[in-house]
Amino acid sequence: MTYLFGKEWGELCLYHSRFFAKANKKKVSKLCIADKLACCLIPNWLFLFLSSLSGELEEYMDIVRKKEGGKYSTMNLHSEDKNIWLNNVKEYLLRWVEAHKDGSEDTWTPDQENR
Repeated sequence: MTYLFGKEWGELCLYHSRFFAKANKKKVSKLCIADKLACCLIPNWLFLFLSSLSGELEEYMDIVRKKEGGKYSTMNLHSEDKNIWLNNVKEYLLRWVEAHKDGSEDTWTPDQENR
């Protein structure tokens, strides 16, 4: 995006990731809020279907299974039931969006270097 549309668009896309923004000591972009909220608004059946097709569902659930040192280990999302897991994710993300929609510092996302 930076190459095609410049630094502003590049950073909008790069920093939609809470973890990438934190690792680079940047604030999350407005796209981050929209991205997290979109996950919460999509019906469970559609999210589970699409993420199963792409392989992301198993990837995300595997990361959550790594309770010690896993990327999402502090978020208490684990469940072997996909619907319960997704409801846990949505509940967490809704709380995260509410706490950060005003651009406040993200103190929820763990620093990957110090784990």
